[in-house]
Amino acid sequence: MIVNAAIEERKIENKSGMDFSNEKKSMLDLLLEVEDEDGEKMDNITIIDVLSALVFAGHESTAIATMWLLKYLHDNPEILQKVKVFQETLRTANIGVGGFRDVMADVEINGHNIPKGWKVLLMYRYIHMNPEIFPNDGTLERINPKYEVVSFPFRVPKDNFL
Repeated sequence: MIVNAAIEERKIENKSGMDFSNEKKSMLDLLLEVEDEDGEKMDNITIIDVLSALVFAGHESTAIATMWLLKYLHDNPEILQKVKVFQETLRTANIGVGGFRDVMADVEINGHNIPKGWKVLLMYRYIHMNPEIFPNDGTLERINPKYEVVSFPFRVPKDNFL
């Protein structure tokens, strides 16, 4: 195994007597130094488990949970409908006020020239409640119980704007 070989190589380097005190220690170096209450160091398998957990725990678990969420929502349209209501509630009762964006090129909006390099403040509530973008604003009427699904890499409701 590649990781096991790297651990063994690092153990040999550490025993060589070379002075590594001026170098920053890696996570592997720190794990090789850890001792339990009896003065025992971790074996290679334990070190590999700890490194794997650190590398994958934050990413893999989120990706897997998201995958199962999408599968269960797909298989349970009545719950998907409730999620759509929740999303629509967040849109109409937006807790975020707005956000700044950098203007990347000169642009004219509603007769106003906005030069490249300026910062503009997007007011989310104005956007989310704009009837030209979201018809029936102020209500949850946009939610259609007989939702349609369009083809994406994963299935999403056709009127999902969030």
